[in-house]
Amino acid sequence: MYAQTKDTTWSKPYKGLVVGITGTSEKDLEIFLKNTNQKDSIEVWSHVDCGNDFHFDWYTIKLISSTGEKYQLELMDSREKSTPISKTLRPGQMLSHKINLKYWISSFNNGGLNRFSLLYPQYPTKYQAYIRYAVNDKTKKWQGEIKAGPHTIEIK
Repeated sequence: MYAQTKDTTWSKPYKGLVVGITGTSEKDLEIFLKNTNQKDSIEVWSHVDCGNDFHFDWYTIKLISSTGEKYQLELMDSREKSTPISKTLRPGQMLSHKINLKYWISSFNNGGLNRFSLLYPQYPTKYQAYIRYAVNDKTKKWQGEIKAGPHTIEIK
């Protein structure tokens, strides 16, 4: 679950929380939330359990190619059932999620096969990847917006 590397790109702290992003393979990213507080725990929204898979409603990934093409990936799709999952992060604790880029690029919500060139490039293509974590739901969970990037990845 935790494969943070020195190559992780982090946001600036906001209300004791940072978001991070790193590439783990040609099709996967790993995203992180970390509590930077010295004394206080933070309750965050982690993911949505949809039965067979997880969605990440509070996260958005933006990819910008070397030619300037921009793609925004919402990490949620249609679902029949869902249970939002929160986690309490103690000071210094983090959580992470592995994100399969090709799965989310091909999801109906993100354009599906209309993004064929992004899914199956003719040659390896480098992108600048950005991660955004945003919560504004009036619960007692952490509220705000944090962004990290750019982080260079290559889709093959």
